[in-house]
Amino acid sequence: MKNRTSDNKPNLVIAFEAGKLNDYPFNVPQYFSSYQDFCKLAQRYFSIFIVRGKKSYRGNGVFRTGYFFDGKKFVAYPHPIAAAIVYDKGNMDLNGGKDWSSINRAGLAKICRSKYRTYQVFKKDHKQTCFFDTRSECAACLRKIRGEQIVYKPNDGFEGRGVVVGSHQFVRKHITSYKNGIVQEFMDTSAGIPGLVISTHDLRVIIMNGKPVESFFRIPPHGSLIANVARGGRVVEIKLSQIPKSVHTILRRVDRVFRIFGPRIYAVDLGFENGKPHLFEINHMPGLPYASEPRYYWAFHRALLQTLRNAVQS
Repeated sequence: MKNRTSDNKPNLVIAFEAGKLNDYPFNVPQYFSSYQDFCKLAQRYFSIFIVRGKKSYRGNGVFRTGYFFDGKKFVAYPHPIAAAIVYDKGNMDLNGGKDWSSINRAGLAKICRSKYRTYQVFKKDHKQTCFFDTRSECAACLRKIRGEQIVYKPNDGFEGRGVVVGSHQFVRKHITSYKNGIVQEFMDTSAGIPGLVISTHDLRVIIMNGKPVESFFRIPPHGSLIANVARGGRVVEIKLSQIPKSVHTILRRVDRVFRIFGPRIYAVDLGFENGKPHLFEINHMPGLPYASEPRYYWAFHRALLQTLRNAVQS
């Protein structure tokens, strides 16, 4: 059994995609500040390390090198790091071991990473969706999807990148790739969420170990139907008590599937059409909140810390 502690505290490894320390998300000042605040909160319970990329992974929860949080900043750590818990923000597809844990495990991540796989698992709560991997499959999908407007998305896309919304003819002309794509029935959310918002929107609820810990809706910029913050969407926080009961029904259905993966953190994105919620997608790597989101900023950090502590103990 490896020593998975430093200074008598379990080693927490936060694993990101390959790159340098100050690459995304640390190149976004609000994210960097949020991670610093989380690390200051968590350092009482963990020795905290940042690692970058799958090439740094040696197996069995051990990483070649990384960066250590010394209480004020991240400093290069040239020695192997044996994790007690890995918070996987880099699609490393880890499942933990007998003396270490990982959030999120590979099975959950694989469902969320593919929008079509998410649709297959939670078809009851989705609008009609069709996957294609060739030009001819794309043409067949376009014939299959109903409605005057439809949506194209890269199957593994994020932050609204590459999304096209419009008529069948418009979408056909603007599809960026015939590999690994989906087209979906358009969801008209312009009537809003009963009692919350009267406009085009999407609603996000962040879940940790089956419990909602943050919720907000996003409103797209004028002239757009895409509400992602990275595409100019505006965030409006809501109380957890304001989440509609019909949304809780979907959240429970999702977590009944995901609970087999153990400790878990994910975000469920939904929209309302004719007063009824439907899934947009599920994000297994939701970002930490910005300080400009005061309702949940510290509550999120505390809930994240508790979820990670529980994972070490489980």
